[in-house]
Amino acid sequence: MQTKREKIRSVALIYVSVSLGLIVCFLVQKLSGIAVPRGVRGVANLTVGGLGALLVFPRLLKLPFGSVPLGEYCRRLGLYPFPPGAWKHVLLGLLLAACTVGGMLAGTLLTGKYQVDWRTVNVSQFVFSIGPGLWEETLFRGVLMMLLLQWTRSLPRAVIFQVLLFGLGHLGGIDPWDLVDVGSVMLLALAFTYTAHRTRSLLAGMVFHFLHDALVYLPQLPGGKYTGFHDNMVFYLGLWGFLGVGCLLVWLASGPLGVRAEQPLYDLSRAGAASE
Repeated sequence: MQTKREKIRSVALIYVSVSLGLIVCFLVQKLSGIAVPRGVRGVANLTVGGLGALLVFPRLLKLPFGSVPLGEYCRRLGLYPFPPGAWKHVLLGLLLAACTVGGMLAGTLLTGKYQVDWRTVNVSQFVFSIGPGLWEETLFRGVLMMLLLQWTRSLPRAVIFQVLLFGLGHLGGIDPWDLVDVGSVMLLALAFTYTAHRTRSLLAGMVFHFLHDALVYLPQLPGGKYTGFHDNMVFYLGLWGFLGVGCLLVWLASGPLGVRAEQPLYDLSRAGAASE
């Protein structure tokens, strides 16, 4: 069982794994005065995140399952490259991203100020979005969820703590709308978690997360400049409403349509395997 200090270290290392590449690029840019292209920042973040998810936690820290082969570590996290009916998981991820992007677009259209700008859909943004799609899902919905299950012995509490930690990692300020945005990130994290739990795999959530981030600027006003209560609220209500539709799709897909991997995910007996 980890001590309090070790638990704090584990959570801190998750934050470091998903952000260190960006921090290094930021420092290089500040110290040298040379702009680091967004695509390069994305590759750096992708590399560091991969080292954290596939080396630091399973090999160096032996968390969250103890000393197990990498393949077993990945399976227990729900990290199946090709789960049964993999195309269904990918399709579900596509539909979920369409829900959130469509919801943002619906809200933006209600402002009456929207102008489509296809320049927001570019290779740099797609490359930049691969890291969060892969490693934020692996580390937050995978590693952190399993650790929290071990620590709390409760799925609801593990979900609440994980969603809060994910949201706080995206805090960009203390302006009221910054806080609303963090709340929206937490709702997205809840949807990612629900998707992983219901499908027993991280694959659909990874596709969902990647495409949401890759296309996030397309349905927004130029520069994301929403002014006043009306503009902001219709945007967020559009996102939240369609996110609810997405969760309904997950329920239908994982139930009647059977889009789920064979092994349960977030099972308390399996999560406790680190102490074996």
